[in-house]
Amino acid sequence: MATSLSLTIARRCLPFPAKLALSILPGLVVLGAVEVVLRLTGCGYPAGFFLSTDRAGQKTLIENTRFAWRFMPQQTARAPLSFQFPEDKPHNHFRIFVFGESAAMGDPEPAFGFSRILQVLLEERYPALRFEVINTAFPAINSHVIREIARGCAECDGDVWIVYAGNNEVIGPYGATPAFGSTAPPVQVVRVAAFLSRFRIGQCLGGLARKLRARQPANSAEMTELLLSRPIAADDPVLRRIYANFENNLHALVRMGLNARARILLNTMVSNLKDCAPFVEGEPPPLPPEKLAVWQTSLAEGTRLFEEGNTEMALARFQQAYALATNHAGLQFRLGRAFLAAGDTNSAKYHLQSARDMDAFRARADSKVNEVIRRVSQSYRQERLGLIDAEQAFNTSSPYGITGAELMCDHVHFRFSGNYLLARLQANAISKFIPRQSESQAEWLDQEACARRLAFTDWNRYRFATALRRQISGNLFRRQINHREQDARLQNEIQSLQNAIKPDAMPQQIAAYREAISAMPHDWVLYDQLGNYLLAHADRAGAAAAWTNAIQIAPHAFTPLYKLGLLLNQPETASQALTYLLKAERLRPASPEIHAAIGTAFTHIGKPADADRQFKLAIALDPASEHARIAWAESLLNRGLTNDARQQLETLLMFNTNSLQAHLRLALFYAGQNQTQNATKHFTEVLRIDPNNETARRCLSSSNTRSNTATRPEEPGKTSNLAPKPQPR
Repeated sequence: MATSLSLTIARRCLPFPAKLALSILPGLVVLGAVEVVLRLTGCGYPAGFFLSTDRAGQKTLIENTRFAWRFMPQQTARAPLSFQFPEDKPHNHFRIFVFGESAAMGDPEPAFGFSRILQVLLEERYPALRFEVINTAFPAINSHVIREIARGCAECDGDVWIVYAGNNEVIGPYGATPAFGSTAPPVQVVRVAAFLSRFRIGQCLGGLARKLRARQPANSAEMTELLLSRPIAADDPVLRRIYANFENNLHALVRMGLNARARILLNTMVSNLKDCAPFVEGEPPPLPPEKLAVWQTSLAEGTRLFEEGNTEMALARFQQAYALATNHAGLQFRLGRAFLAAGDTNSAKYHLQSARDMDAFRARADSKVNEVIRRVSQSYRQERLGLIDAEQAFNTSSPYGITGAELMCDHVHFRFSGNYLLARLQANAISKFIPRQSESQAEWLDQEACARRLAFTDWNRYRFATALRRQISGNLFRRQINHREQDARLQNEIQSLQNAIKPDAMPQQIAAYREAISAMPHDWVLYDQLGNYLLAHADRAGAAAAWTNAIQIAPHAFTPLYKLGLLLNQPETASQALTYLLKAERLRPASPEIHAAIGTAFTHIGKPADADRQFKLAIALDPASEHARIAWAESLLNRGLTNDARQQLETLLMFNTNSLQAHLRLALFYAGQNQTQNATKHFTEVLRIDPNNETARRCLSSSNTRSNTATRPEEPGKTSNLAPKPQPR
């Protein structure tokens, strides 16, 4: 009794901080115990951007492919590029970190992104130094995520931090869409969420919260449709919070870099102004009915006159509409193009920039984002922080002084020429930080020399153009008023590169790869590119050897593991394929394409139950996955379960009525059942999507559809047709 009373009196005598500590201590102990149990039982995932591993007795840092799970649903989260570098920086190494989103990563082909060109430029100019250019950028992230990446980089002894970020502030995590969580919450709320996600308890709670929300987008196409359904006008109040959050995050990143004794290079953001029309022009202006009718008529007549080549009259009609209302992205773009055709480049640039700023699909950094970047750069001592005005440099290097398709491949991503220009801007700035004893008098490599060093050949240009043309056939780009112009430009480019895909070009192309590999024998990306080329030209053994070499150099790299697994995923080599696919699955367990490929391998080796389990996992991750449903249908068909196979294909068409592969396989299925009417319907759909499809044309021209059932669509370089080649997420 006396002891208890003494303890009570003692507690009352304690200062308030001590009382508070005693009151929360039991809760902290419980939370700590739960955290330990979750880690021991394998719940959750590593929270840091880097993972430590051992390479030939040396501690090495590699990417954490699950890092983005902290900020977005697993099925839509993207992974960083594969890299590896010593945990302890050697004496003669110069370490550069690149921060940003898909444009900084090098999308649509990171093998030729500006960070790769930058490394070539620096190594050639300063051969006494070993340059490590570590690209931490990846798609669908923004400054909230980049801030956490920078936290990890601050401990890695970087010499220079390059920041090229700002395109995804509105459409990325904690932006204006609730797909990733709350809509533009205060930055303090985001920081608390980011802090909690470092712990397994926070990860589990975050995963549970996402499951309790309405169904989240399962893939990038669904995400795009969600964003299109929720346009953000230039005067939306949510943008003020987004700009403020971006500025807060940028300041935090700069302070982390400076405290880590790195030099910081901030870049303004580049957009395709001249050749990229707004994705969402916006609603008609709020005018009285009679004025609105005049505005709409002037816009329509101006558009018609401009297409007919009557620039003067078109400009007059657009100006008539502009006098009534200015806040319409489509009108601004039309005015800009008309002024450009009339030779008034200053007015053209003003209106084209206004069109970008008013685009309600906010996937391009606007003027206010660049204002934030410039303002932040002025807040620090310039000897350790530099501003690279990439926006101005690209305009200066472009025809008419307006950035367009000469340097850009779409709205924000670069052609090789654009990546080279951005790399040169960084290289010029970095040269001021190079130790004097390492200075070189050599000139910077020109664009063509860099292309040779990275094996960027005409075949790559052809592949790049065809992939880009497929991309702009999607709903997002078809909305643009100059879509036909963009498509025609790419058609002409593809036609001009036809010689690159002819058989007699192969020796020269192979020589280009061999030359690049001999100069950089430890670059796994070059072997990956060689594998792509050899497979496209039906050299399966050569492709397998190339990807095997890539894996030997970078055993943790997802891409060569996945591609080699797909290549070997044939009945006679399915067991080998499983080895690589299962390793790839451990790196990206939320990829439906990988689970579908594993399902196909299990089908080949005669394990249907295991196959179905993998296909179900793939469908659970993305019910609309074309690859997963077609692969499952082929697996079912090989087991004689024809009705189940048909059901998978028909379900796919419920999600995607334009799936050529589903229509083609259903047409062949119905032809095999002698159901001519149904077969004809699906063959007709195939020709609607692809007018040059030989299988559909041949079968439709035959009087007896059933006689063509043995015909199956073949893919280049493959001996079986289980599914369209998937793109890893």
